[in-house]
Amino acid sequence: MLPTKKRPPVSNLIDRHYYNVLASLGLCLSRVALMPVSGLKPADLGSTLICSGAFIGAAVSLANYFSPDSGIAGTPGAILVIASTIFLLGFGLVMRGYAGQGRLFRALVTAFAFADIVGTALAGYLLDSETLVALMMVCLVGWLAHIFRPRPLLV
Repeated sequence: MLPTKKRPPVSNLIDRHYYNVLASLGLCLSRVALMPVSGLKPADLGSTLICSGAFIGAAVSLANYFSPDSGIAGTPGAILVIASTIFLLGFGLVMRGYAGQGRLFRALVTAFAFADIVGTALAGYLLDSETLVALMMVCLVGWLAHIFRPRPLLV
């Protein structure tokens, strides 16, 4: 009888397959989020969700502003929502790279991002844009993930 190799569990095979797929796309799987293979610091999942929700929210807001079928085309409220989603995208990008900044700066950016998320969701609700409200809920989940992410202890 020939010796047989012990097969790894199916979950390891699936994990290895997804890792190979992501590696072929130039990405490396991290515990928290995806990071480029080039060795940059891992991206925070929360700020990634905030940035993606804000970017798609800006696109939806622009589509609502220019679409005559939306009912809010050309209104000042639509312009306000476009500006607030662009500001939120800026806050998300700052949150991705502010690790070396002071505690007050981090707290202010985080608080302003929360106020922007809530205000944009309220404006989207008042403008009858359910898609924008759903995207702001994605941003809120990202904000919560950013707040409660594990941080290294300062020794």
